Amino acid sequence: TGGCREVFLLCDVQRHSLAEAALILGVSQVTAKRRLLSARQRMQDATEHLYRLIPLNHTESGRN
Repeated sequence: TGGCREVFLLCDVQRHSLAEAALILGVSQVTAKRRLLSARQRMQDATEHLYRLIPLNHTESGRN
């Protein structure tokens, strides 16, 4: 939302610098950084949610 995905992809997937991402997106570095931090927080929240859905004891799911 609000460009978070784009700056995340540019910086964390495609490995552009924050300055490059800001230039590509036509926003200030401050805005790009705010969006990147927001995107990273959303990813962390989503990952934590998924981990809560996975059983901790793998033998319960048929794995040893």
